[in-house]
Amino acid sequence: MAAIAKTKLARPGKTKPAQADIGEKKKRPKSLRYAAAVLGSVSAVSLACALTATAAKAQVISESGSIAGGDYKVTDETAGSKLNNAKLSGDGAQINYTGQLTLTNTGSANLSIDGTSTLKTSTIDTSKISNSEIVGTNAGKLNLDGETSLTKATVKNSTVQDATITGTGSATLNLDGTSSLKSAIVESATLKNAAITGQAGSTLALEASSSLKNATVDASSITQSSISSSTVTNVEVTDGTVSKAVGLKLVGNANTLNNANLKDATVTNLTATNSTITDSTVTSVQVVGASPTAKIGVTGENILTTSDIDNVKVKTTTGNGLVVSPNTGSSTAGAGAVAVGIDTNASGAASVAIGQSATATGLNTVAIGHSAKADAEGATAVGNASASQLNSSAFGNQASASGQRAVALGFQAAAAGSDGTALGPSAQSGGANGTAVGASTNASGDNASAFGFSAKASGTSSLALGQSAEAAGAGAAAIGSGAKASQDGGVAFGQNALSSAKNAVAIGSSASASVEDGVAIGRQSKAAGKGAIALGAGVNAAAEGAVGIGMNAGGTAGGGQNSVVIGANAGTTSAETNAVIIGANTSGKANAVALGFAATVNATSGVGIGDGANVDGAATKGVAIGAGASVSGINAVAIGAGSTAGENDTVSVGTITQRRKVVNVAEGTNDYDAINFKQLKVEQTRIDTLTTDLGTVTNNLTTLDGNALKYVGGSYSAVRGGANTRISGVADPTDNFDATNKQYVDNAVTTINTDVQSKLDGALTYATGKDYDGTTQKLFDARRMVNGQLTTRKIIGVAEGKVAKDSTEVVVGSQLFTLQEQITNQSVDLSATLKYDATAGNGGAYSAYRDVAGTKTAQRITGVADGINNEDAVNMKQYNVIEGAVATLAAGETTLADLKPGSFGNGIGAKGYGLNSTVYGNSAEALADYSSAFGYAAKATAKNSVALGANSTATEENTVSVGSEGNLRRITNVAEGINENDAVTVKQLTAALGGGGTSTVVAGRTSGQQSVAVGGNSVAGASYATAVGASAQAMGEGATAFGAGAQAMGSGGTAIGRNAFAAGPNDTALGNNARVEADNSTALGANSLVTANATNAVALGAGSVADAPNTVSVGAPGAERRITNVAPGVLATDAVNVGQLYSETRTIQKEARRGIAATAALAPALTPSAPGKTTVSASTGFYRSEFGFGVSVAHRLDTAMPVMIHAGYANGGGKEHVGRVGVAMEF
Repeated sequence: MAAIAKTKLARPGKTKPAQADIGEKKKRPKSLRYAAAVLGSVSAVSLACALTATAAKAQVISESGSIAGGDYKVTDETAGSKLNNAKLSGDGAQINYTGQLTLTNTGSANLSIDGTSTLKTSTIDTSKISNSEIVGTNAGKLNLDGETSLTKATVKNSTVQDATITGTGSATLNLDGTSSLKSAIVESATLKNAAITGQAGSTLALEASSSLKNATVDASSITQSSISSSTVTNVEVTDGTVSKAVGLKLVGNANTLNNANLKDATVTNLTATNSTITDSTVTSVQVVGASPTAKIGVTGENILTTSDIDNVKVKTTTGNGLVVSPNTGSSTAGAGAVAVGIDTNASGAASVAIGQSATATGLNTVAIGHSAKADAEGATAVGNASASQLNSSAFGNQASASGQRAVALGFQAAAAGSDGTALGPSAQSGGANGTAVGASTNASGDNASAFGFSAKASGTSSLALGQSAEAAGAGAAAIGSGAKASQDGGVAFGQNALSSAKNAVAIGSSASASVEDGVAIGRQSKAAGKGAIALGAGVNAAAEGAVGIGMNAGGTAGGGQNSVVIGANAGTTSAETNAVIIGANTSGKANAVALGFAATVNATSGVGIGDGANVDGAATKGVAIGAGASVSGINAVAIGAGSTAGENDTVSVGTITQRRKVVNVAEGTNDYDAINFKQLKVEQTRIDTLTTDLGTVTNNLTTLDGNALKYVGGSYSAVRGGANTRISGVADPTDNFDATNKQYVDNAVTTINTDVQSKLDGALTYATGKDYDGTTQKLFDARRMVNGQLTTRKIIGVAEGKVAKDSTEVVVGSQLFTLQEQITNQSVDLSATLKYDATAGNGGAYSAYRDVAGTKTAQRITGVADGINNEDAVNMKQYNVIEGAVATLAAGETTLADLKPGSFGNGIGAKGYGLNSTVYGNSAEALADYSSAFGYAAKATAKNSVALGANSTATEENTVSVGSEGNLRRITNVAEGINENDAVTVKQLTAALGGGGTSTVVAGRTSGQQSVAVGGNSVAGASYATAVGASAQAMGEGATAFGAGAQAMGSGGTAIGRNAFAAGPNDTALGNNARVEADNSTALGANSLVTANATNAVALGAGSVADAPNTVSVGAPGAERRITNVAPGVLATDAVNVGQLYSETRTIQKEARRGIAATAALAPALTPSAPGKTTVSASTGFYRSEFGFGVSVAHRLDTAMPVMIHAGYANGGGKEHVGRVGVAMEF
C-alpha cells in the first residue's frame, strides 16, 4: 500500500489555505502477525473467516477535487470541519470521510482519525487510526494494508481484512453490527461483544494475550485461540482451550472437537476426538479414537449419558450404574454396577457383568465372559462359567461352582459342595470341603481330597493321590498311580496298591490287603487273612492272624492261621496254624516252631531250631535243636548239631557214630538226678576196693574156724550143724543192698500195712466170706467204713457181660433189669443167674454159688474188665499185681507202689494210676496215662507228662518238668545242640539271639485261646497271642512279643526286641527299645519311636522319630539320614533322587526366574488422560540371568462413571508367560 502524503486539512472558519506536502517517503508495511490463543488440550477448531485484502497506491486530493502532485499538507483547523465526498483515488480505490476528521501524516507516517470522525470506504496506507469509529455498509470493507493499525477503534458494518490489530494491555476493539474480521491478526487486544463470522477456510488468529470475550463466533476458524465466556456455535476449535466459568456451550450438529480440553462446558451433539472433558455435562456425544491410544477421560462428577464410543452406547442407570453396549436397552446395571456387552445383566448391587449375555445378579458379584453367570452374593464367574452360591468362584469355560464358597477353575471344572475346590479340566468336587486337583479328578465325598489325573476320592474324609488313584471308603487313603482303597479306614500306598477291606493297609507296588485289619507292606505283598500282616516283597499272609516278614515269606500257601513267618522264602513249603517260622526257607506244621535257615518241622507241635534242623512228619511233639539235628521219634528230643532221635520219648545229644559227652554236670543228690563222672569214679573206686577186700576175705575163709560165716553156693550162710542160726548186732541198713535187722523190718511192715490199708480204702477188697449156702469162700468186698460204720457201695462202670451158658463174665444192672422184666413176664430161666445173697459177704452180696446136686459149688465170674474207679470190680490180672507186690513185700522188699495194670513203679506211697505210667520215689505220683514221676513227691498229672526231681510237678500234657512253681531248677552241663531236635545251651541261644548274658527259658502265663507264652513272667493275655522272652507281654488278640520286656498291647501288634513296645492295634516295633505309641504305625530299629499322635506313621532306623500322622521318618532332629542308591523316580508317586531334584530344581528355578523377570517386565497400565483415550506402555525386566519384555494397554471409556479397561502381557522366555486383564472404576 502506498504511503499517504502528509496533509493538513484546514479547520472550518480558517482562511489559511490548505497545504499539502508532496513527496512523503513510503514506508514498508508491517508483517501481519497472528496471535496464538491456546485452547488447552482441545484440538483447535478452525473458524472459517476469509479476509481478503487489496492494496492501492493513494494520491492526495485538494479541496477542489484536483490531484495534488508532490507532497501535500492539508490542514483544516476550522472547528467541526468535514471532508465530505473526498476522493483519494489510486488503483480504483476510494475513501469517504464523514464527520469531523483530522488526517495527519507526520514523519511517522501515521494517519490519525480522532474524535467522532468517520472513515467510510477508505484506503489508509501506512497510517494509524486511533479512537475512531469506522462505519461501513454490509458490503463495506476496511482495508488496513502495510503497517496500518487500528487502535481503540470502533468498526461498524465493516470488514477488517488483512489487518493487524494491536492493543495495549487494556486495548479494546469493538466490532459492532455486521462488522467482521477476516484473515486478521489480533495481538494483545481484547475483542468484546463481537460477532465473528467467517466463511469456509477463514481463520482468525489470536496471538499472545489476545482473547475473545462475550463473542459469537459463527462458521469461523479460530486458531491457537483463547475463547472465554463465549457462546460458540457451529465452531471448529483446533488446538485450543475452551473454558467458561459457568460452562462453554457448543451447540450444533456434527461439531468436531479435536485435541480439545473442555472445562466447565456444556457440550451437545459433539464429535470429540482424542479429547478430555473435565467437570462437564456431555450429551449425545460420539467419541471417536483417532489412534490405538485414543481415550476419553471422564473425571470428577461428570456425567456421560447415552453417548456413542465407536458405535458403542454408554449410559448410566439409577444408583450410578453404568451400561456400555451397542444396544443399551438390552443390558441392565443395578446400583453401583457395571454392565459391558450385549444382553448383559449386572442387576446385583455393586456387581460387574462383562461379555455377551453375562449375568451378575447378586450383591458384589462378578461375571466376565460370554454367558458367564454369577447368581449369588459375592459370586465370581470368569469365562462361560457359572457361580451360583454364596461367595462361590468359577473360572474357565463351562466351569461351575454350585456350593457355597466353592471354587472351580478349569474347563468343565465343577465344585458342587460347600467350601469345595475343583482345579483342572473336568475336575469334580461334589462333597462339602472336598478338594479335586488335576484333570478329571473327582472328590465326591465330604472332606475328600483327590490329586492327580483321574484320581477319585468318594469316601468321607478320604484321600486319593496319584493318577487313577481311588479312595472309596470313609477315611481311606490311596496314594500312588492306580492305588485303590475301597473300604473304611483302608490305606493303599504305592503303584497299583490295593486295600479292599476295612482298616486294611497295603504299602508297596501292587501290595494287596484284602481282609479287615490286614497289613501288607512290600512289593506284591499280600495280606488275605483277618488281622494278617505281610511285610516284605512278595510276602503272602493268607490266613487269619498270620504274620509274614521277609521276601516271599509265607509262599503260595500264605501261612496258617495265627502263624508267624519271618525270613526270606520262609514258610514256602508249609506254615500251618499257629506255627512260628523264622529263617530263610523254613517251614512248619501246625503249632510248630521252626527257627533257622531251612529249618523244617513237618510234625504237629514240633520244634526245630538251627540251620537245617528237621522234625519228621511222624515225630509229633518232637524237638530238634542244632544245625542238622533230626527227630523221627514221637516226643523225642535231639540236641546238638547232627544229633538224631529216632526212638519215641528219647533225648539224644549225638548219633550212633558221633556221640557227645555231657559235661559240667553237677553232682546228683536225689534218686533221679543225673550223676557226673566224678561220682561214678568214686563208686568205681569203692567197687575196686571192695573187690580187693573180697579177695582177701576169700583167701582167709579157708582159715576161719567153725564159728565163721561162710560163703556157700553164691551167698553167705549162717547154717551151723545143719541148723539155722541168728546173725545178731545187725544195724539198720543205709543202702538198698545192706542187710537189715528184725526191728527195721517190723517197722517197715507196720508202715507198709498202714500205707497199704490207706491206699486200699478206696479199692474193692478181696477177703474171706461165705457164699449163699454158708460155705467159706474168698470174695471181693465192696463195703466201706463210713463214720465208723461198714457201709455197702455200688460197683459201677462195669461193661455188660456175656449172658451164655459157658460165660463167666459179670453182668450189669441194665442186664438185670431186662432179666427182671423177663422174670416178671415169666419168660426166663433163672437157674444160671448171679443171685443176691443177703447173708453173703457179711452183709449181703451177689453170689456166684450154684446148687449142684444139692451142694453149693463156687463158680467163677469171668470176663471182668480192669477196674478203673474205686467202686469198680477188679479182675484176676489186677489182683495178681497186688498179690505180687504184697508177696514181694513179704519177702523183705522195702517199697510198695500203688499201681494200675501196665504201670511200673517203686517207692513208699508211690502211685501209678495212669495207664502205662511210671513212678519212682517215695510219695511220687504218676496219675495220668503215659505219665512219669521221678523223685520224692514228684507229680505228673497230665497225659504224657514227665516230672523230674523232688516236688516237681508236670500239669500240662506232653511236657517235662524239673521243678514246680516257686521251685525252679536249671538244667546244666548240657552239650551244645547240633541236630534240629537237640537241646541247645545258653551259649548257643545267646549267640543265636545276638547278645550276651544269661537267659532262662521257662513257661509263662497264657490266658487266651491258642496263645503261647515262653519266658519268666511272660504273659500271652489274648487269643492267638504269642509272648517269648522274660516278662514279654502279648496282650492284644493275635499280638506277638519277642524279647525280654517286649510288649505288644494292641490287637495284631508286633514287638520284637528287648523292651520293644507296640501300644496300639496293628502296631509293629522291631528293635531294642523300639517304641510305637500310635495306632497302625511301625518303628524299625533300636530306640526308634512313633509318638502317640503319629497314627499310620513309620520310623525307620535306630533312633528315628516319627511324630506326625501318615509320615515316614528315617531319622530324628539333629540325627537325620540320607536315603542312598535311590533310582530315578518314574511314576507320580515314586521317590526322586538328588539328581532328579537338582534337575527339576534347576528347571523350576529357571522357570521361576523367567516368571519373576516377566513379572518385573509387566508394564503398568497407565491411566489415559481423558475419556476415549488409550495408553500403551512397554517395559523390560530382568532377574538373575533371565530377561523379560512386557507391554500393557489401557483404554478409558467415555462414561459418566470413570471406567478403565486394561490388559497386560509379558514374556520371560520360553513358555513363561504372564498376563492380566482388569477393569478399574472410580466411585
